[in-house]
Amino acid sequence: MKNNNKSENTRYFLRYTSMAFQMIGTIIAFVFMGYFIDMQPWAVKYIGHHVFTLVGTLLGVAGSLYLILKKI
Repeated sequence: MKNNNKSENTRYFLRYTSMAFQMIGTIIAFVFMGYFIDMQPWAVKYIGHHVFTLVGTLLGVAGSLYLILKKI
């Protein structure tokens, strides 16, 4: 009985740890995409600096929350 509880705790630990890494990865991916778009000459000329980085960050957070809530 005690061994079963330990394996269940390990399963939950791994599940939530993988969710955290998935959130971090999603946010970082969107930030880098926004940064890459911000470095394009047309983005700097017409829109300004760091707008797409901010939008990418917000989309990354929203997307990662959606993925996490969909899993739960």
